[in-house]
Amino acid sequence: MADKPVLIRALSLVKRYGRRAVVDGISLTVNAGEVLAVIGPNGAGKSTALDLILRLRAPDEGAVEYVEARLGRRIGVQLQSTPLFPGFTALENMRLAAAFHRLRMRDDELLRRLAGCGLAEAAKTDAARLSGGQQKRLAIAMALVHDPKLLFLDEPTAALDPRARLEVREAAHPSSSRRTRWRKSTASPTGSCSSAPAASWPKVRPNRCSTRMALPISNNCTSG
Repeated sequence: MADKPVLIRALSLVKRYGRRAVVDGISLTVNAGEVLAVIGPNGAGKSTALDLILRLRAPDEGAVEYVEARLGRRIGVQLQSTPLFPGFTALENMRLAAAFHRLRMRDDELLRRLAGCGLAEAAKTDAARLSGGQQKRLAIAMALVHDPKLLFLDEPTAALDPRARLEVREAAHPSSSRRTRWRKSTASPTGSCSSAPAASWPKVRPNRCSTRMALPISNNCTSG
């Protein structure tokens, strides 16, 4: 992976709350064409680490460097709590997501992106009436609406039944090397990842439980 351009460098990140170090010395790089995953039991500091990488919180020690200029505007985020707008359809939520990025997109393009996430038949359904798996897939589609170079997924399969977890995994399935995705998933204390086969997640441990894998990423939600 040495030939892949570096997008983000994080060096010795520490975040404390009182005397407790929630994040204690994480160092990592995020390269183009990679998937980087942080897994671990509840309370391991995964969400705080994600906030530090996104610069939503300042570390007490260490630093985060975005290597490319204006990379911050080319980041997509799917939050742990799905930020959908009730009373608006899936298509209308996509319009709003595009507007937040000052994009004027035709409905046929937005519908194509919804179809890529398996939501063609749900385009005119109120987002609040979608199933849990459909809401997660819609959140991923919204996070991708501005064609980000870097995508952060926070707990994309949390609190979903097995079928919905499969739907979300398929929606986020990588198929090209044009983007980098960060996927974070709560896992068992043994370190196995709940959102992918354990054998596909080579292990590194910068802090408590974490894993790293290199995979290409899709332009749309699906590889087809």
